[in-house]
Amino acid sequence: MRDAGTTYLQFISRKLRLHEGLAPVIGELMERCGCTTVVDLCSGGAGPVIDIAESLHKRIGGFRVVLTDKFPNLPAFEAAQASHPEYIEFEAASVDALHVPPALTGVRTVFNGFHHFSPALAKRMLGNAVEAGQCIAIFELSERRLVNILSFPLILLFVLLAIPFLRPFRWSWLLFTYLIPIIPLTIAWDGVVSHLRAYSTDELHSLTSQYPETYVWRIARSRGARIPFTVLTGMPKLSADVSR
Repeated sequence: MRDAGTTYLQFISRKLRLHEGLAPVIGELMERCGCTTVVDLCSGGAGPVIDIAESLHKRIGGFRVVLTDKFPNLPAFEAAQASHPEYIEFEAASVDALHVPPALTGVRTVFNGFHHFSPALAKRMLGNAVEAGQCIAIFELSERRLVNILSFPLILLFVLLAIPFLRPFRWSWLLFTYLIPIIPLTIAWDGVVSHLRAYSTDELHSLTSQYPETYVWRIARSRGARIPFTVLTGMPKLSADVSR
């Protein structure tokens, strides 16, 4: 069920090119932090990372991205690596975004997963990046708006139309979509709850306020993509000073 949800989100993201325009934000952060590696946390079904990696590979020499997740969708990770083996890798073992292994260094990214963490856990995720001295970029499509919260029927329709086209495909998904509709109901419910749990820019400022001296945080609504995103980036103060 989890793999169906993450694969669906990856499919929709790529088909609608929702994250188009976000690569420059990550590219600029990588240049400021002086690194060529992206460590993607909460990767799910690889989401927008493939498209963004294609763009970054063209502008950053030696670029590579490592897909990670606490519950890794290995078929999706393997398919992503197979599509671009020269710069996409993945961790097969579970990686907790609150305790990233020290060996995984680079700009940490989180696409549409930050709202899954309560304020206390969100602070721990940011704190782990600060303790490791790593740059971090968080992108959130979810937003607490009435039109988004009322999107349940639309999400159901999208799931019903998309399931046969998801890859890598599993026949069991047909059973749990069209005969026993657990998958579409779960995905639609998760979508609505994601909007309800999304952090506002003011709430993000509150989460990062405990690191005023050591890190530079930037929080904004980015309109570089097809749909506005809430973007939170953080980097060690020294990196920010050097980049100026």
